[in-house]
Amino acid sequence: YEIRPRDWSSDVCSSDLRVLNQLLDGYIMSRNTVPADLEELVRAKMLSRIPPAPAGKKFAIDRKTNRVLLADQ
Repeated sequence: YEIRPRDWSSDVCSSDLRVLNQLLDGYIMSRNTVPADLEELVRAKMLSRIPPAPAGKKFAIDRKTNRVLLADQ
């Protein structure tokens, strides 16, 4: 999946989160393990790059829920 550069908005962020969670689910199902970080999705060629997050935030994997969320940097 290729995420194109664009200006940040809440709709864009929600869309990116939805796509990242779908890709994370696919990674977990195909490899039967949770990636250490989102860069593993890039290395697995499931994602061209991690999308930019809003200022002061980053996309991260919540290990308790196996979901991608926005975390403080």
